[in-house]
Amino acid sequence: MNLLKSHRITHWERSTDYGKHFGWWLVSDGEKIASLDYRAHNIDSQFWDVYFLTPLTSRFSEIGLEQNEWGDADVYLQNRFALSYMSKDFFISPLDGDLVNVRFVAVPGEALIQASEQYYDTVGAITRRVFPTDDAASEELA
Repeated sequence: MNLLKSHRITHWERSTDYGKHFGWWLVSDGEKIASLDYRAHNIDSQFWDVYFLTPLTSRFSEIGLEQNEWGDADVYLQNRFALSYMSKDFFISPLDGDLVNVRFVAVPGEALIQASEQYYDTVGAITRRVFPTDDAASEELA
């Protein structure tokens, strides 16, 4: 890995707390059933982060947060920025109200870089469509 790419990974990892700041989808059997919005690192409990949980479907009410009750349900977290990154290796624990603690979930640097490149490619394509360049005008200015 070259030094520039290594620096970009480190920057993305640090500035987004390994993708946690983008939030997560709680997915069950391919359906987004809840949204997790990052709030803070839980300073009272090592490696836990606090998220605001918003149920999106009735499926969330059916399976709840008790991981031992999930049984055969295919449940995982999908990062809301690095959409290709999904994690099944996490713990989730209810706090007060709509707040939950989540532990052991982070996006690897390579996945953050890949997502950022896709994001900038998309923004560039939209910009070119909304603000097309006139090649003739560009040539006149040259």
